[in-house]
Amino acid sequence: MTVQPTQPTKPFALLDEAQRFVEQRAYDHFRATAEWPRARDFDLDYYELLDPLGGLQLVCKRIGYERISCGSPVSESDRIELRWPALAEVKGGQEDITNFLAAVRLAAERYHSARGKNVQLQVAEVAEALKIDELAAKRVIELMLSGNSISGGGGGGTVTLAYQVSRMRGVRTLEDYLARVAADVERRQLLAEYDRGGHRPVPHPPRRIFLSHAAADAALAHHVANVLRQGAKDLRVFVASKAGDIPTGADWLATIETELEEADTYVLLLTPRSVDRLWFWYESGAAWMSDRPFIPVTASGLLKSGVPYPLGAKQALSLEEPGEVEQLARDLGVAIPDPGSFCATLRELSKALPPDVTTQFVGVALGDRFFDWDGPLHELEERQPIPTPQGLIEALKAGRTEPSFGHIADRRRLLAKGWLQVLETDRRKWKREILYEQDGNQVLFVIPPVSTP
Repeated sequence: MTVQPTQPTKPFALLDEAQRFVEQRAYDHFRATAEWPRARDFDLDYYELLDPLGGLQLVCKRIGYERISCGSPVSESDRIELRWPALAEVKGGQEDITNFLAAVRLAAERYHSARGKNVQLQVAEVAEALKIDELAAKRVIELMLSGNSISGGGGGGTVTLAYQVSRMRGVRTLEDYLARVAADVERRQLLAEYDRGGHRPVPHPPRRIFLSHAAADAALAHHVANVLRQGAKDLRVFVASKAGDIPTGADWLATIETELEEADTYVLLLTPRSVDRLWFWYESGAAWMSDRPFIPVTASGLLKSGVPYPLGAKQALSLEEPGEVEQLARDLGVAIPDPGSFCATLRELSKALPPDVTTQFVGVALGDRFFDWDGPLHELEERQPIPTPQGLIEALKAGRTEPSFGHIADRRRLLAKGWLQVLETDRRKWKREILYEQDGNQVLFVIPPVSTP
């Protein structure tokens, strides 16, 4: 982290002093690097100042998720990120907000001009259009990537624009921007209600919820069920994997069918492990045909855009976004007092789960690294390219593919001829290109194996 010149010499005794310090230091790091600081780095640098108040995470929770989000210092990648109210108050933050709003206006016009087709903004474009330096433009791109659904993803200095940015033409103030975001959220919630069927309102609160999940996601399901039970008096949440929910010696299938029939609401836990399970689709099909409300929720890194059809046609809520957890609580009429903590616990539980043997990605493994050429790779964050790892070409050939390098400028032509680009990925969050060692303008492609019946 960048060392600041005005380091306090005594631990904080009051929350408001710690709040001003944490928010400003988090922003100072963002301003200097265009990246929010890692929670681990921040904790290591300032734990002596914050531990008297309970440590970094507890301080951030007491500040409130509406101002700051803070991951776990245990994680190597979790970060501290300021929300709009805090960003508007820190020294220097107003400049970034002004640039962000200008970039949003630019993005809205760009989206309209292109009629929504493959619209992206890059750092260089933002810097030139707004007459700002490259670092300021990088901060703008980073803010847009977390800008309340106006982006459809991106990384590496590029943001892909989402449909919602079309509603931002002429936006001038942060208050105006947030009001338009809120209006869009309300519009999508109304559409979701119609999608679920206006004749099927969720009881407030429901009496019996059937929580459908894959067996591998039992820990996630138990967490969700426990929070829901605590949020409403006398609420029964059936979880097939929970000891006691199916009595010892009882007919397992008959119990499942009875619970499906008696539930008045269904919650479907969608993860990379559950969407490929036939039994999960049996339960979700029963919920769909019951003429009773059901709510799909995503977790464990599964993006809503990655939910297979027909469930993908339904409006889902992400259990990794506190705002959408709040919406789930409203939909169900239950209390979830700390959505941020709920999400953090769910993420930690997901990290502890073993990797799934079935996946939407197609590729080869090289040790504990994965190199894929097919699957929802477009949804992942772009990271810095790397030279070709030793043994990768041999692994691809052993996987019955035909590897070859092609010039980046010829990418579309190669894709049109059936070649697919090979990317290293963790299959959850990020991807990166594989470069030819003698020419950084060439990347790795394969002709995939022909599947046999």
